[in-house]
Amino acid sequence: MSNLKTVQEAIANKIAEAQKVADQAKHNKLMKLIDNPAFIETKRVTQAKQAELDALNTMITQLTNITPFVAKDKTKFSVSVYPVAQATFGVGIAQILGIVRGIDSAFIDTMEAEYSAITGIPAIELQQASLALGSPAYATKDGMIVATEPGNFNELMPLLQSIAIQLNIYEFDINSVTQDKIELWYLREKQKAVKKLEEQAIASELDDEQFILED
Repeated sequence: MSNLKTVQEAIANKIAEAQKVADQAKHNKLMKLIDNPAFIETKRVTQAKQAELDALNTMITQLTNITPFVAKDKTKFSVSVYPVAQATFGVGIAQILGIVRGIDSAFIDTMEAEYSAITGIPAIELQQASLALGSPAYATKDGMIVATEPGNFNELMPLLQSIAIQLNIYEFDINSVTQDKIELWYLREKQKAVKKLEEQAIASELDDEQFILED
């Protein structure tokens, strides 16, 4: 029993020594990274982008919580803000474009004023940017496709640059928005609209068949 205890203690001591060596190696590695400007800049950019993204997402939440407009027939109209085509434009930029497009859903003066107060950007500037961005095709509930409304890229970019500055966005490159990306967004949204109508048509046919069988 005594010999077993001695062996266990020896193993424990060796493990402790090995851990000291490993800890020192980790320390040396970290010290090298601290002296590596590329590593430090990468960490800085990552943290700065996360802070900007958090601020954008918080703003989007605030905008969607703007008091809805309730019509005389009790229909409620809420402000709708969401990232636009994140797979196409990238995170951060998608949120900025969502804020730009969201102004269109703030269609009465009180909602518009609150929207502007939250973003710190004049409503007219956001509206001009939304118009210049254009609107992709979409499917309606009654089985129609509303055509794409092309924007004006040359008018759009100065507006987006101004908006990004007012939103305190510097790490996400607003100049990464290109005409090609916008055209791709239009195309993908049109494809979604066509697919949605096809699915609606199939669902309608199935409903008709079920109605005939029941008869």
